[in-house]
Amino acid sequence: MLRPLTIITFPPAFILLLVHGIVFSYSNPAMGLLPLSVSSAFGAVVFYYDRKRECESPSIIQSPALFAIDLGIGVGLLISLILTWVFLRGERDGSSVMLGTYASGFLLINFSVHLFFVVQHLHEWFSDMARSTYVCPHCNYTPSAGCIDASGYVPVKKEEEQNCYDYRAVDNRVEQSGGHKDMVNISNASNLV
Repeated sequence: MLRPLTIITFPPAFILLLVHGIVFSYSNPAMGLLPLSVSSAFGAVVFYYDRKRECESPSIIQSPALFAIDLGIGVGLLISLILTWVFLRGERDGSSVMLGTYASGFLLINFSVHLFFVVQHLHEWFSDMARSTYVCPHCNYTPSAGCIDASGYVPVKKEEEQNCYDYRAVDNRVEQSGGHKDMVNISNASNLV
């Protein structure tokens, strides 16, 4: 529900940034309207697409294209924020600083939304990589999830957890005996080593 926040913050930010640029004849922070408008339009498109496909399939949040767009918009907003803070610091007029600070608050909100989605993408990718690097074929052990039963994703008891680590020995023993892997009783894995 963070995408609609980028849409909601656009009208007040537009007014404050435009007024600041016109009244004080400064291009900053009014230049923040460019990444802010892209952020708002992107948020509207993603929100519409997610609402349309809500019943059909999971969210499109997993897409690498969305990661790249979120990252690009976030970088644009960050550059705009940094330039705003640098140029507002040198101004002597208190009302200009106050209006510019209030206007840049909306840029900060949108930057935080895009930062959240970038971090979420990275977390999902790194956790997927960790899960895919080491998976026990018998109990679906993964470093992040622990030892789980493949039939219902139920945690395995502590005393059975050692069997997850012995699956390589079971596979080697089955290949040497000419048997089929599915016929091996996993609870006896420690006896085969």
